[in-house]
Amino acid sequence: MSEAIVRTICAEFDIEIVRMNECPRPGQTRALATMARILGTHGEGHLQLVVSTLAETKGNDGLMTEVSLWAVSDLILACSAWVENNASEWFEAWDAIPMGWLMWRCQELVPVVKQRHALVGMMYLALTSRRERNMAGDPLRIKPKDRSVSQKPVRSCSR
Repeated sequence: MSEAIVRTICAEFDIEIVRMNECPRPGQTRALATMARILGTHGEGHLQLVVSTLAETKGNDGLMTEVSLWAVSDLILACSAWVENNASEWFEAWDAIPMGWLMWRCQELVPVVKQRHALVGMMYLALTSRRERNMAGDPLRIKPKDRSVSQKPVRSCSR
Protein backbone atom coordinates (compact mmCIF):
# COMPACT_ATOMS: atom_id res chain seq x y z
CA MET A 1 0.00 0.00 0.00
CA SER A 2 2.68 2.56 0.96
CA GLU A 3 4.67 1.83 -2.22
CA ALA A 4 1.55 2.61 -4.28
CA ILE A 5 1.10 5.93 -2.45
CA VAL A 6 4.76 6.83 -3.01
CA ARG A 7 4.46 6.00 -6.71
CA THR A 8 1.32 8.14 -6.96
CA ILE A 9 3.01 11.11 -5.28
CA CYS A 10 6.06 10.77 -7.54
CA ALA A 11 3.84 10.59 -10.63
CA GLU A 12 2.02 13.73 -9.46
CA PHE A 13 5.34 15.61 -9.61
CA ASP A 14 6.63 13.83 -12.76
CA ILE A 15 9.33 11.99 -10.80
CA GLU A 16 10.28 8.65 -12.30
CA ILE A 17 11.37 5.87 -9.95
CA VAL A 18 14.33 3.97 -11.38
CA ARG A 19 15.96 0.72 -10.31
CA MET A 20 18.64 0.70 -7.63
CA ASN A 21 21.38 -0.18 -10.13
CA GLU A 22 20.62 2.90 -12.29
CA CYS A 23 22.09 6.34 -11.76
CA PRO A 24 19.17 8.75 -11.49
CA ARG A 25 19.01 11.81 -13.74
CA PRO A 26 17.04 14.99 -13.00
CA GLY A 27 13.41 14.05 -12.54
CA GLN A 28 14.31 10.55 -11.35
CA THR A 29 14.96 8.87 -8.01
CA ARG A 30 15.80 5.43 -6.75
CA ALA A 31 14.85 6.27 -3.14
CA LEU A 32 11.47 4.50 -3.15
CA ALA A 33 12.11 2.78 0.20
CA THR A 34 13.20 6.07 1.79
CA MET A 35 10.02 7.80 0.67
CA ALA A 36 7.97 4.87 1.98
CA ARG A 37 9.68 5.26 5.40
CA ILE A 38 9.00 9.01 5.43
CA LEU A 39 5.38 8.27 4.49
CA GLY A 40 5.07 5.72 7.30
CA THR A 41 6.64 8.06 9.85
CA HIS A 42 5.05 11.39 8.95
CA GLY A 43 2.12 10.74 6.61
CA GLU A 44 1.09 11.43 3.05
CA GLY A 45 0.80 15.22 3.29
CA HIS A 46 4.29 15.50 4.72
CA LEU A 47 5.77 13.31 1.97
CA GLN A 48 3.99 15.39 -0.68
CA LEU A 49 5.60 18.51 0.76
CA VAL A 50 9.04 16.86 0.83
CA VAL A 51 8.74 15.76 -2.81
CA SER A 52 7.30 19.08 -3.96
CA THR A 53 10.08 21.00 -2.18
CA LEU A 54 12.63 19.14 -4.28
CA ALA A 55 10.64 18.65 -7.48
CA GLU A 56 9.29 22.17 -7.83
CA THR A 57 12.35 24.20 -6.92
CA LYS A 58 15.12 25.27 -9.24
CA GLY A 59 17.76 22.62 -9.88
CA ASN A 60 16.76 20.30 -7.04
CA ASP A 61 14.75 17.67 -8.92
CA GLY A 62 17.90 15.69 -9.64
CA LEU A 63 18.83 15.51 -5.98
CA MET A 64 16.28 13.07 -4.60
CA THR A 65 18.49 10.74 -2.59
CA GLU A 66 17.99 9.05 0.75
CA VAL A 67 20.04 11.76 2.47
CA SER A 68 18.39 14.73 0.76
CA LEU A 69 14.84 13.42 1.24
CA TRP A 70 15.37 12.87 4.97
CA ALA A 71 17.12 16.25 5.30
CA VAL A 72 14.21 18.05 3.62
CA SER A 73 11.79 16.12 5.84
CA ASP A 74 13.72 17.20 8.94
CA LEU A 75 13.72 20.83 7.82
CA ILE A 76 9.99 20.80 7.12
CA LEU A 77 9.45 19.63 10.69
CA ALA A 78 11.92 22.15 12.13
CA CYS A 79 10.52 25.03 10.08
CA SER A 80 6.85 24.05 10.14
CA ALA A 81 5.62 27.55 11.02
CA TRP A 82 7.51 29.02 8.06
CA VAL A 83 6.13 26.36 5.71
CA GLU A 84 2.56 26.76 6.97
CA ASN A 85 2.54 30.56 7.16
CA ASN A 86 4.45 31.41 3.99
CA ALA A 87 4.84 28.47 1.62
CA SER A 88 5.73 30.67 -1.35
CA GLU A 89 8.68 32.16 0.57
CA TRP A 90 9.72 28.61 1.56
CA PHE A 91 9.88 27.55 -2.09
CA GLU A 92 11.64 30.79 -3.12
CA ALA A 93 14.33 30.13 -0.52
CA TRP A 94 14.83 26.60 -1.89
CA ASP A 95 15.13 28.05 -5.40
CA ALA A 96 18.04 30.17 -4.22
CA ILE A 97 20.19 27.71 -2.28
CA PRO A 98 22.93 25.66 -3.99
CA MET A 99 21.68 22.30 -2.76
CA GLY A 100 23.86 20.18 -5.04
CA TRP A 101 26.97 22.02 -3.90
CA LEU A 102 25.90 21.65 -0.24
CA MET A 103 25.41 17.90 -0.72
CA TRP A 104 28.83 17.64 -2.34
CA ARG A 105 30.53 19.61 0.45
CA CYS A 106 28.92 17.67 3.29
CA GLN A 107 30.41 14.45 1.90
CA GLU A 108 33.75 15.65 3.29
CA LEU A 109 32.31 15.12 6.77
CA VAL A 110 31.21 11.50 6.18
CA PRO A 111 33.82 9.78 8.33
CA VAL A 112 32.93 11.98 11.30
CA VAL A 113 29.34 13.24 10.91
CA LYS A 114 26.28 11.54 9.46
CA GLN A 115 25.61 13.07 6.06
CA ARG A 116 21.91 13.67 6.78
CA HIS A 117 22.70 15.76 9.85
CA ALA A 118 25.47 17.69 8.13
CA LEU A 119 23.19 18.46 5.19
CA VAL A 120 20.35 19.60 7.47
CA GLY A 121 22.70 22.03 9.19
CA MET A 122 24.08 23.39 5.94
CA MET A 123 20.67 23.77 4.34
CA TYR A 124 19.18 25.33 7.49
CA LEU A 125 21.93 27.94 7.50
CA ALA A 126 21.44 28.70 3.79
CA LEU A 127 17.64 28.87 4.06
CA THR A 128 17.49 31.00 7.19
CA SER A 129 20.23 33.33 5.97
CA ARG A 130 18.23 33.87 2.80
CA ARG A 131 15.09 34.48 4.83
CA GLU A 132 16.80 37.02 7.07
CA ARG A 133 18.16 38.88 4.04
CA ASN A 134 14.64 39.01 2.57
CA MET A 135 13.21 40.27 5.85
CA ALA A 136 15.89 42.99 5.95
CA GLY A 137 15.05 43.96 2.38
CA ASP A 138 18.59 43.23 1.22
CA PRO A 139 18.84 40.49 -1.40
CA LEU A 140 22.66 40.56 -1.52
CA ARG A 141 23.94 40.57 2.03
CA ILE A 142 22.82 40.62 5.64
CA LYS A 143 22.72 44.14 7.06
CA PRO A 144 24.39 44.71 10.42
CA LYS A 145 21.83 44.74 13.18
CA ASP A 146 21.33 47.66 15.50
CA ARG A 147 22.74 46.37 18.78
CA SER A 148 21.46 49.33 20.81
CA VAL A 149 18.12 47.55 21.28
CA SER A 150 18.07 44.25 23.14
CA GLN A 151 17.16 41.47 20.72
CA LYS A 152 16.36 37.85 21.48
CA PRO A 153 18.46 35.30 19.59
CA VAL A 154 16.73 33.41 16.79
CA ARG A 155 16.25 29.76 17.77
CA SER A 156 14.14 28.43 14.92
CA CYS A 157 12.75 29.29 11.50
CA SER A 158 9.34 30.07 12.96
CA ARG A 159 9.36 33.79 13.54
